[in-house]
Amino acid sequence: MNIFLKLKHWHLFLLLIGIPFFVSLIFAISPFLDAKARSALDLAANLIMIIPFVSYFLWIWSSGSWLSQKDNDRPVTGPYRFTLSVATSFIMFSLLLVYNFIYWENEETPASWAYLAVGLVMFVALFTWLYALTYLAKTLVRTERKSAVRSADYFSEFIMAVFLPIGIWFLQPRINRVYEGR
Repeated sequence: MNIFLKLKHWHLFLLLIGIPFFVSLIFAISPFLDAKARSALDLAANLIMIIPFVSYFLWIWSSGSWLSQKDNDRPVTGPYRFTLSVATSFIMFSLLLVYNFIYWENEETPASWAYLAVGLVMFVALFTWLYALTYLAKTLVRTERKSAVRSADYFSEFIMAVFLPIGIWFLQPRINRVYEGR
């Protein structure tokens, strides 16, 4: 998945932010259509939204995995935990999307046990997602500096990864530089 390491920041921005923006425009015009056309348009828009969703997690995984391999002369904390956390957060966020899609389509009130299940899935998804972003930020800074880092050294990279629409403009060029060996 080195394609995500070669992408320029604006390519990644359009892939992760541009597609959802244009899909939201499609949702904005759907109330003006008849029921059959609206249903087909909503289904197509939801299927298109899979592209940025999967691309986002593949970007995190490919960047973090490659950076940890690049930083192989020093022990890196948890590359297997990183892969597990990316996979777990992807699965949990996918379950949340499926749950929301089912209950929004049926417009039913979910059962009381569903709130507990959704809360647990949301907690696991957020915890593993934040761990993966922390790992990505830490390995990026470690690879650039070629030395051990403290939490304060990679905190800004972590914040940029959390607020991706802005942070991608700063993180991806740095990942590109490390990938190109500059």
